[in-house]
Amino acid sequence: MKKTFFIIMILGFAVISFTNPIGELFKSALNSNKGIKMTMLNFESAQMEYEKALIESSNKKALLSAELSMLNERSSYRKGQADFYSEVVDAFFAVKSAQIELEISQLQLGIVQNDHKNAKLSFEKGMISLNSLKDSEVAVIDAQSQEEKARKDYNDALTAFKRATGTEYADYEVKPCDYKECGFSYEAFKENDLSLKAQQINLQLAEYDLQNLSSNSSYYEKRGLEIKLEISQMNLKNKEDSVSESYETALAMVSSLYSSLQSSGVKLQIKQSVYEDSQKRFEKGFVSEKDNINQKISYMSAQKAYNENIKSYIKALVSLIFNCGLSVGEAVL
Repeated sequence: MKKTFFIIMILGFAVISFTNPIGELFKSALNSNKGIKMTMLNFESAQMEYEKALIESSNKKALLSAELSMLNERSSYRKGQADFYSEVVDAFFAVKSAQIELEISQLQLGIVQNDHKNAKLSFEKGMISLNSLKDSEVAVIDAQSQEEKARKDYNDALTAFKRATGTEYADYEVKPCDYKECGFSYEAFKENDLSLKAQQINLQLAEYDLQNLSSNSSYYEKRGLEIKLEISQMNLKNKEDSVSESYETALAMVSSLYSSLQSSGVKLQIKQSVYEDSQKRFEKGFVSEKDNINQKISYMSAQKAYNENIKSYIKALVSLIFNCGLSVGEAVL
């Protein structure tokens, strides 16, 4: 069933609200993440300065300069938004990845410990050499070291998650939407391209300066402003020409990541099916415990790869949502 999301404006901050629990994580993080708090305060301050500048502006140039300054603040604000979502998403999936790595390391430790146990029995019966026994001891030591590292990485990930979100870690089911249902368009992307708007204002400023040049200005002053105007015109044209390419690149990235996500999802299903079959055969005595554990590890590695694909897709999707200025859409997250 499709679930909708909408953009809630809080002090101008676009909060993507999802109907499934992952949205609660974002809202909770919004109230505690230091980076986004600073971003919101800076933007609120910039809005106040902008409103003041509009009141105090004495001419068109002052108004345009205020508009340009506010565009720069909006650009920083949008980056702050993207950084916030990236930080929360990274922290969430870092814990999921570390969890899997810890469990895999524990399974692998169990395997080598059992191998070492069998090696000792074989050595006692004269079936293997002392070097072979020592090799099994080294394998246990290495696996213990890897398990300790994985445990530390997991604890570090939990700490980073709490720092980013203000909450203890909890797992959420994440089901990304099909980007084609989000309503992306070149027109929306172009309309919300802040750097394009900045170039348009720069052109207006250059035109204003030339049009309001004093009649007794020197040739050099006039020529300097004419050059400035030509440069502004060229910069705007170059930016207009690049907007389409930027949109196509961003959309292609999202499309590629979505395809990779679907592919890894199919691979995960295959690995799950193989492991479940192995588990049934193990219970009937047709598969060894070691082989069955290795199938589980393979399945868990596929889970980790799938989670990484979800993370990359979500981050690219959210970025395009912001850059298209979307306020309403449909998503499953």
